[in-house]
Amino acid sequence: MEKKTEKQLAADIVKAANEHALDILCLSELGELGKGIGTKLPEGNVIAWIRRLLADSAVSPVAIYADEHYATLVLSDRVDVLEYRVIRDFVQTQRDRCFQHFRVRTSDRDEPISIVNCHAPSSKKRKLTVDMRRRYFAAFHEVCAGSPFIWGGDFNTGLIQLMTLLAGIDDRYDLDSNPAQPGSLQTVFSHPLKFKHGDFAVTFGLCSVQVNSEIGVSFNGTSDAHDVVVAKVFGNTRSAAQPARQEDAGNERTPPPQQSSALTGAERPELPMPTRTAPRPEAEANSASSAAQPAQQEPAGSALPPRQEQSSALTGAERPEWPMPTRPAPRPEAEASAASSAAQPAQQEPAGNALPPRNHRVNAIFGTDDPSMAPLQEVLEQIGTQFLFGKVAKIVASSTGCYDLASAPCIVEKLEAFLEIVAEQRSRHLRRHQSLTSDDVFSPEDMQKIHREWMEDHESWMNGETLNNYNCRLQGTGKGDHQKAHQIRRSAFSAFVFQIIGNKHVALASIQHPICSAAQPADAIQRFMRAWEEEKSSEDYKKRVQISEQLTKERMALKNAAHASRQAFVRGRKIHAAILQGSNQWAALSDRDKTLLDDFTCGTLERVRDKCDAAFGWNNEMRTAASSTANKIGR
Repeated sequence: MEKKTEKQLAADIVKAANEHALDILCLSELGELGKGIGTKLPEGNVIAWIRRLLADSAVSPVAIYADEHYATLVLSDRVDVLEYRVIRDFVQTQRDRCFQHFRVRTSDRDEPISIVNCHAPSSKKRKLTVDMRRRYFAAFHEVCAGSPFIWGGDFNTGLIQLMTLLAGIDDRYDLDSNPAQPGSLQTVFSHPLKFKHGDFAVTFGLCSVQVNSEIGVSFNGTSDAHDVVVAKVFGNTRSAAQPARQEDAGNERTPPPQQSSALTGAERPELPMPTRTAPRPEAEANSASSAAQPAQQEPAGSALPPRQEQSSALTGAERPEWPMPTRPAPRPEAEASAASSAAQPAQQEPAGNALPPRNHRVNAIFGTDDPSMAPLQEVLEQIGTQFLFGKVAKIVASSTGCYDLASAPCIVEKLEAFLEIVAEQRSRHLRRHQSLTSDDVFSPEDMQKIHREWMEDHESWMNGETLNNYNCRLQGTGKGDHQKAHQIRRSAFSAFVFQIIGNKHVALASIQHPICSAAQPADAIQRFMRAWEEEKSSEDYKKRVQISEQLTKERMALKNAAHASRQAFVRGRKIHAAILQGSNQWAALSDRDKTLLDDFTCGTLERVRDKCDAAFGWNNEMRTAASSTANKIGR
């Protein structure tokens, strides 16, 4: 590695560690697959090389785990690495594919968290097939053995394809998730609006928050393709009834067993895997784990950067005090109905008695390596990430700050419903106009007919409450009742079409163009994409984007002010408590802390916090609600 590149890598590591208070940083693609970078280093040892890079910085890793083309840095002595493995042999035809797996804990009261650091390369010589992707994710699932986890790196897999494959591995990964529900599958990105392909991490069984990073290729970093992904998580604390670990004599802890695991295809051995007799010490091994250091307090987060240095990091956060469920509870039907809008897609029943497999359309598209499906896969990935995946994070307040909750994807179900509606509307129109073929692009006149007939068939898409209101107005004898009925139908239909995909133009364009046609889908998709680009270049679309960006900017400014006010209030309270307990003295305080203490005792910090909360839209009842996820995070 060139000196300039080494210097930039060291700068990226230091920046990531300092800006995000990382506990763990995972790097991948350090050298070629199966070889690693060690053979090209003067030291011949990755661990010694990394320590040399960071020798003149304030970052001093507690431990470094280097194997193959991976290196994971433990940056905080509060993280206890219970177990470290390099998982191999899960793809029999390419046995040098592997990934790092860790089980970590930050306190005797914390439930262990599994961390996977994986780069799944794909090239003409080493094609990453759908089956290989399944084997990667099945291996992740197997080694995590039901524990909360963070998976990151570069999977070389689109977000929708990832969720589709995970849904076939465990039912808990295929739920209508709630971002405030810690039992759900959640995703975090380098940036939710600007993330590069692969720049996301997946968490499960944890409450995760979105943290935008400014490290990587978008910021002239070492990586040539990726940005850092930070996964900040709030771990699970065990109840008092659960016994804590027993410490060794003299409070010394034994290094974690380093294991080499073989998950052979479909017949994987049951965990735990066999353990090596003894781990090699850091001085001996370029590809061995170093001794785990004692952990101290508080939980963790995890973060993952670029492909060339795909980093995964655990960031500290306060532990929630409530038990983590393994899966979110389904909403009662009445509640779900109340939460729905005026227009909801109707359930389409297939012909005959036999029901097709769940999400069969999405599975057929993303579960194949057929090159002819690649264009459709690409456009649906774009549609899913731009329209089906929530970009406006739910911001919640804790006692110590304000956080953007991670996204909880249920895009596979949404995409399946979208494809079902598109297919149904095209089929209906083709049945009525038999001169058209399934590969035709519908004319503007065709689309007008589809739009009118679809809207008039209001019982197929209008929800019960709106339908009753519409019928009452339609049958009414009062002045303006019929006009009001038609207004209700038009408004509800517009909302319904928008909700199909999150963009009315995309929904109608997908019906107009045969994007799922078996004949020349690439050409159909190109025409669809041109229509989409025309919409994006329209003045009306640009105005909507400007309004959205301004509202987002204003919202973020209010959120940052509320966050800062909470942090100041908590610090002032801690200083005040320390003075009362005699563990600190006024004379020993810095000028800043003296000011904070004065502002706390006279109530200024509390008033500023409440003012910022009010500006952001929170009230005291929301802040103190016992069921608030944010409050539980902050305790």
